[in-house]
Amino acid sequence: MDVVVRENIANSNMKNPPYVVGVVPVPDKHLEPVLYSDIQATKEFNQICEDIFVQKNKHKPVDRKKTPKPVLYTLIAAVGFGIYKILKHLIFKK
Repeated sequence: MDVVVRENIANSNMKNPPYVVGVVPVPDKHLEPVLYSDIQATKEFNQICEDIFVQKNKHKPVDRKKTPKPVLYTLIAAVGFGIYKILKHLIFKK
């Protein structure tokens, strides 16, 4: 049974090199899994957790309670403008 592969028209404008079949090298050895004891795994896990928490405690937390200055200035301007309009209406009442 022959398989005929037609060239795709979409790839005709591309400068693709001709298809080359390479040689796949056969592995000469199998990778052996590394087995850990439960005690060693627990020690390593606790060490990683300790390192994470120590690094976390060294950094200052971001202050998220503080209102950003542009928002604060906009609110102050809006409140000031409102007070101005109310006072203007009360003082220059016709």
